[in-house]
Amino acid sequence: MKKGIILLALIFTACVNLDNIGGNSGGEVKEIKNTNISTSKNYERKNGSLYVDNVLANGKQEYKEKNGVIIKGNFKEGLADGLQERYYPSGKLYGKINIVNNKVEGTETTYYENGKTISELNYTQGKLISGKIYYENGDLLSQIEGKKMTIFYSSGKKLFTMDKTDLAVYHENGKEVFSNSDEGIRINGEPAKKSLLDMFSKENLVKTALYLLTSDTIQAEYKNGKPSIQLKGTTAVMYYPSGKILLELSPSIDGTVNSKIYYENGQLMQVEDRSKNGRSVKVYDKAGNLIAENIFNKDHEIKQIY
Repeated sequence: MKKGIILLALIFTACVNLDNIGGNSGGEVKEIKNTNISTSKNYERKNGSLYVDNVLANGKQEYKEKNGVIIKGNFKEGLADGLQERYYPSGKLYGKINIVNNKVEGTETTYYENGKTISELNYTQGKLISGKIYYENGDLLSQIEGKKMTIFYSSGKKLFTMDKTDLAVYHENGKEVFSNSDEGIRINGEPAKKSLLDMFSKENLVKTALYLLTSDTIQAEYKNGKPSIQLKGTTAVMYYPSGKILLELSPSIDGTVNSKIYYENGQLMQVEDRSKNGRSVKVYDKAGNLIAENIFNKDHEIKQIY
C-alpha cells in the first residue's frame, strides 16, 4: 500500500528530468549556425557510446543528428565527459549539462524553444539535491529543497505541498482540498471519516495511500472551475487552465512509475519510467522530434542513448 503514495512524492520529480528544474533568463540562450557542423564524419551511438568513423569519440565533438538535433561536447572513450550542449533542430539551445565520471554534477539547465527556462536541477554526484521547474510562460511551476517540495499554479498560489510525510492539495483560491499530517487526514479543512483500513495503520504515508485507494477521486480546481489536479488510488493527473493534460503519473504495484508531461498544445514533452534499478527519460520538442534519451542506473550513472 505504501506504493500508493509514491504518486504524490513523485509529482515534482516527474516534472522533472522531469529522473528533465531557474528563471526565465532567455539571455543565456544562444543559437548556433548549422553550417559549422561537420558532415564529413560518420557519428553513431552504440549502446550509449559515441563513435566517430567507427572509433570511440575523444575530445571535443560537434555534430548533427538525422532529425536536426545538434550536439556539442567533450568525450572520453565514447562517453560524455564535461560540459555537454544540445540544440533543437531550429538551432535554439535546449540544454546544458555537466557530466563527471558518468554522473551529472552541478546544475543542469534546459530551455523551452521560446528561450524561457524549463528547469534548473542541482546535482551532487548524480543525485538531485534541489531545483526549480517553470511553466512555458516563465511562471514557477515547482521547486524542491531536500525532502520539501511545492507545486504552484501559474498565478503563484500553492497547488501541492509535501514536507517529508506531511502533504496538502489546494484549490487556486487558496482553499485546502486535502491534507495529511500527524493530526490525521482532512478534507476541505474538516477531519475525514476514518475507514476500516485506517484502523490498521499508524504511518502517515500508509494512511494516505489507503485513503486514496478507497475513496472517491480527490480534485482541486482552478478559479475557472476546471480541475487542476485529480488523485485517485495510484494515479495522478494534473491539468493546464485550458483543461488540457499537463502531467500523467501512474505508479504500479511492482514499484515502477510511469510519467508523461505535455506541452499545452497537447504534444508529448517527456516520458519517464522509474524502477528500483534506475530510470529512463525521453524528451521531445513541439513538433514531435526526439531531443534526448538518457538512462540512469540505480547508482545515478548516466548513459546517453540519444
